[in-house]
Amino acid sequence: MESGFLIDSSIASQRFDFLMSFGSREKLNWITAPRNPYLTDENNLARKGSSHLVEIPVSAFILPYIGTTLRVFPSPIKFLRKCLHLETIYTGKPIVFLIHPNEFIAEDDFNEKINRRTTNIFKYLFADLLRNKLKVKNLGMGAVDLYEKEIAFFVKHHYKFPTIKEYTSVVFPETRNINEKA
Repeated sequence: MESGFLIDSSIASQRFDFLMSFGSREKLNWITAPRNPYLTDENNLARKGSSHLVEIPVSAFILPYIGTTLRVFPSPIKFLRKCLHLETIYTGKPIVFLIHPNEFIAEDDFNEKINRRTTNIFKYLFADLLRNKLKVKNLGMGAVDLYEKEIAFFVKHHYKFPTIKEYTSVVFPETRNINEKA
């Protein structure tokens, strides 16, 4: 809120990173974060509170429903998508998918030297070496093909694709005036 943001989508409830990212220990509290959109606690984005910051959690069941996971684990993501679809049918919870534009850029000549960012051998093996190897899988057109299949599933099942701002103004009408300034 100090930086002026009114809506956030950085928490992936029920996400577990294993040791694949830095900050994975801090992300452990995401496992118990609310699954539906909520107003955050001023001191912890992963908890409900009374701040004016709306959290729209990224969908997850252990694996987060994001572009990187889609690229690295396409088959498990199909299963995850089906689970999220069933959850939506029964609860009305939105499915939130996060993808970054750089995932559509091929890095075929990716030969970057891997910098060791930690002295912990396990963090180095998982968060540096393995993560670096996996992060280039299915980049570029491979990502486009996978993402188009995801979109096709949701179009086939008549999902709507509102912006986060549109969705927030419906779910949290009290933020409508705040969001109009954004």
